[in-house]
Amino acid sequence: MKLAHTLREATKVFDVKGIPQYKVAQNPSDKKWYVLGVTGKYLMPASDGKKSRKEAEKWAMSQVKIDRKEKGWM
Repeated sequence: MKLAHTLREATKVFDVKGIPQYKVAQNPSDKKWYVLGVTGKYLMPASDGKKSRKEAEKWAMSQVKIDRKEKGWM
């Protein structure tokens, strides 16, 4: 899959403030920002491409609320 391949080539992967299970990275080929889910030592794309890093981080923060609700923690 081209998306996963180019995300591995991303030069910088950023942590999302206060959320260890998600990171954000910019895909160098389409210049969009993606949320990456951390599974062990691997990073897997978890979102569609976002126009900005701020938009991707906002998506990750909203996803954490959804994850907690689905697991019955809320």
